[in-house]
Amino acid sequence: MAADLLARSPGRVIEPTDHFMHLLPHRADIDGLRAVAVLPVVLFHAGLGCPGGYVGVDVFFVISGYLITALILLALARGEFSLADFWQRRVRRIVPALVVMLGATLAAGWFLLLPEDLVSVARSALAQAALISNVHFWRKSGYFDAPAESNPLLHTWSLAVEEQFYLVLPLLLLLVHRFRPPALRGVLFGLCAASFGLSLPGAWWYPSATFYLLPTRAWELLLGSLLAERQVAVASRPDSLGTGHAARSVGRGRWIHAWLVREVVGVIGLTAIGLAILRYDRQTIFPGGAALLPAGGAAAVIWANTHRLTLTGRWLACRPLVFIGGISYSLYLWHWPLLVYARYWSNGECSLLHRVGLVAASLVLAVLSWKYVETPFRQKCSLAQPRRLFAAAGTAWGALALTAGLFVIGKGLPFRLPPQVVAFSQSRKDHAFLHNVSVAEARAGRFLELGASAAGPPELFVWGDSHAMAVLPAVDALCRRQGIRGVAATHSATAPILDWISPSPHGLREEAIPFNAAVLDFVRQHRVPQVLLVARWSWYVSTPPEQPPGTDSAAILRARLDATLKALQAAGARVTLMKEVPCQAADVPRALAKAALIGADLQGVAVSLDQHRQHTGAANRLLDSLARPGVTVVDPVPLFVDEQGRCRAERDGRALYRDEHHLSVFGARQLVPWLEMQLVPRLARRD
Repeated sequence: MAADLLARSPGRVIEPTDHFMHLLPHRADIDGLRAVAVLPVVLFHAGLGCPGGYVGVDVFFVISGYLITALILLALARGEFSLADFWQRRVRRIVPALVVMLGATLAAGWFLLLPEDLVSVARSALAQAALISNVHFWRKSGYFDAPAESNPLLHTWSLAVEEQFYLVLPLLLLLVHRFRPPALRGVLFGLCAASFGLSLPGAWWYPSATFYLLPTRAWELLLGSLLAERQVAVASRPDSLGTGHAARSVGRGRWIHAWLVREVVGVIGLTAIGLAILRYDRQTIFPGGAALLPAGGAAAVIWANTHRLTLTGRWLACRPLVFIGGISYSLYLWHWPLLVYARYWSNGECSLLHRVGLVAASLVLAVLSWKYVETPFRQKCSLAQPRRLFAAAGTAWGALALTAGLFVIGKGLPFRLPPQVVAFSQSRKDHAFLHNVSVAEARAGRFLELGASAAGPPELFVWGDSHAMAVLPAVDALCRRQGIRGVAATHSATAPILDWISPSPHGLREEAIPFNAAVLDFVRQHRVPQVLLVARWSWYVSTPPEQPPGTDSAAILRARLDATLKALQAAGARVTLMKEVPCQAADVPRALAKAALIGADLQGVAVSLDQHRQHTGAANRLLDSLARPGVTVVDPVPLFVDEQGRCRAERDGRALYRDEHHLSVFGARQLVPWLEMQLVPRLARRD
């Protein structure tokens, strides 16, 4: 992901009279470090071990910062630095292979993707063309957005971070070099510290922004920059020792001490990277302080092998690792689209054999890309003249942007597919009432209005998470038919339980406590006669918040929910607890569309009743144990079960869900007669 490799021959001393004339084209240990970075990323994405393999990107960042900064500083010291030349080298290194991968991904999307998914990929391609794909994926990481992991261009976020860094860094180094050269180290250190300082709290409070955006990732690149600045500064001093005869002239003892320190630092650095790869996982709060382990480890390995290869450096410089490092950029580009498209059509995880085969195919494509795309452009065998290079890059970039724009404007070009397939695919957009009520709105009593009129006191209050949002179309229709006013307090991933903190980053977390307290105050003040609690109960049972060791989380959850029910009853409300609708095994609109496309049985998408009971058994037992006078537990599942004992996912050629577990508007409206039967007899009319 970085550019040309900086090296120093073992035993060579750089004298000040050299004026840094030798930018040697290869440093084998850094190639090997690239391999150590890219292989865990590929294995992690393929589900082949390496639970923390994603930290390979952080290793790449440090390498990139080191190499780019060293090259710029050396060129500045020679008085030969040119922004045009620098960006020409960047274009040669990055653009050709990236353009081929983007074009192939869009072309494959024409044949493989449903309209909405093709639009999503096209928008990602446009964002990458504008060098802001990291911003794009940050903005699309909300709870109601399609999972980012289903986008074959997700991995371009890291390229965008580096590209943005490449735009800023040379300008910064030029300014400092011209006006205040001695301040360079302080400037780089200050920026690195500021970025790291933002990353520490950001990883907890703004995890998505911290993960994707340059301001909270720049410290990793700047860590490499600091390493490069130090190396160039030391090498430029007249008393620079280097290695060989100059080093031995100060005494064998000092030379042995320096050698031993570098050997130890190299081992520690590589061990730190390995620990992060093996010990981190998807639940690790990242980047933040956790990124110090892989980023610091990469910096340690690079520093330890600066003058002469250590044992660690010799291992990294072995031919297999150097080869993988050489193709690492292309391997990074190609592995993710292959994995995503394979999973897309398998409706989930591929088999072990398929995943191994996909990794092997990624290696083959990487070798071909490296040999026939990367190498010719990097060695100026193709488009040797800068003007022709920039013109060709601009033309290719423009063609990609135009193609992606047409896909977006054409809404995924649905004419490519049969009407039934398009209808199922569009069920993802069949939603309403997707609104996260804020704490401020709850305290002010501003909730979602249901029914024909907001006049009069509320007769029905719906309280819950995104599953409650999904059933609101049915409750709204019920209120209109009965001529009553309903209101709803909903927030995604936030349980309707007093004094309960949901661990999900998409929920209110600690703010759930004042939010739910405000809901109870509203029910009490307005004497709401009927409250309907709807939530994805099984998730809260299986994912409790952090508790001290030895704590019975299930018992605490039951106690808090029981206290919530008692508080509502004390406020004069009758309470109805609604169990979960069946959770399907795959994204329903996509699975139905694919089944219709190949002529498969549509009911094959549905899970069995036994599967549903197994999934929700613990949650249902908890809810049943809370039933009592004034608290009714109702189960919508019988409405979904067909004659074969399957929890149907479609009816009359329309999807009942908009994803795996949220009902579509059409699916929710199937509940209207059932809800009317459950709730209307218990509605307490006021005088």
